[in-house]
Amino acid sequence: MLTSCDEDYVLVNDIGATGEARLLEKHCNQKPPTGPFYSSWNKMQIVLVADKEFSAKGFYAHYSSKTFQLPESVRQYIQLNGRTGMQ
Repeated sequence: MLTSCDEDYVLVNDIGATGEARLLEKHCNQKPPTGPFYSSWNKMQIVLVADKEFSAKGFYAHYSSKTFQLPESVRQYIQLNGRTGMQ
C-alpha cells in the first residue's frame, strides 16, 4: 500500500465570500484529520480523489452550522445602502 498522498486523498477546502478556494488540509493514509475545520463563509468543499487500485470504504464527515449575527455597524450599513452596496 502506498503511503504518499499521490493516489488516494481527501481535500478540505474553505470557499470564501468571493468563491476562492483555500486548502485547509490534504488528508491521506489512515491518520485521523487534524480538524475540526471552520469555513470563513457559508461554503466548504470536500473532494475525494481515489484511483482504482484498491477498493474500500470512502470517508465519514460530520458538519454543523451556527447562526451568525452581523455586527451592528454592518447591519446599519446594509439598512442605509441596501444589499447592493455590499460586494
